[in-house]
Amino acid sequence: MDLIMLKITLRDSYETSDHGTQNHTSNVSLSFLREFNKQKATKTKTITVESLNWQQAQAHTGRWSNLISRSLDANPFLNPAFLLSAAHHADQGHEPKFIFITDHSIKNSDQNLIGLFVLDLPTPGKGTIGRFWQRSYTALGTPLLDRTRANLALDHLFDWIKIHYYHLTGLQIPMLPAESQTALLLD
Repeated sequence: MDLIMLKITLRDSYETSDHGTQNHTSNVSLSFLREFNKQKATKTKTITVESLNWQQAQAHTGRWSNLISRSLDANPFLNPAFLLSAAHHADQGHEPKFIFITDHSIKNSDQNLIGLFVLDLPTPGKGTIGRFWQRSYTALGTPLLDRTRANLALDHLFDWIKIHYYHLTGLQIPMLPAESQTALLLD
């Protein structure tokens, strides 16, 4: 068993909108410092974590749209039409990885997607911090998490990263609203 702990750092910022309202957001940095059982993570058969490019992700827009309706927090920038178009025009070498987390114990295939993260995960030698992938015109960094299985999706994401991107020391989620359910879950 490897020892990995999860350390969360919130950097608060306040922005005033054109309408005079003040928006409170946080840039979240997650460091992998929590207990991790590699054997358990690799033997889980009912949960799968897949990394897809934007072309492969297109095949899952039905499940993806269903997850939006069940999401812990809304994020209009993760709408399939918007995000797939943005990903298609990403700079070469900065294409996002669409991380789909599926719970196969849920028999209805339209409802078995429990998490969707769009990440920029550097390869070894290219950095040690992963980031939630965003374009300059996206204003939210909230991932899509099934409201009833959010913890399960997060656990599997972190375990998957530790296996496949073992060189990473953390994951940044910029523009995560501090009052969002996702931020409260990570706190």
